[in-house]
Amino acid sequence: MSIACRGLPHGTAVLFSCKSGERAFESAKLGKKGHGIFFHYVLEGLRGKAKNEHGEVTWARLAEFVTEKVSEEVPTLIGEGAKQTPE
Repeated sequence: MSIACRGLPHGTAVLFSCKSGERAFESAKLGKKGHGIFFHYVLEGLRGKAKNEHGEVTWARLAEFVTEKVSEEVPTLIGEGAKQTPE
């Protein structure tokens, strides 16, 4: 039986780039050639910006960092009432 038929393996976590009904935005202002705002902050978090007080990047801290940064930055980078809320 495939994993898809059984569901996700125990311990699997998923962070989606936006809520249902929203869209994921890209910006030429991020990265060397630009890319998705969500993915930009995932990379930034993994590179250390999401470290906790022990200097570790945990799943919980990464998810919190990405959610905060994307929610804050999309309206500024995209404008026009844009909203993107990872979940």
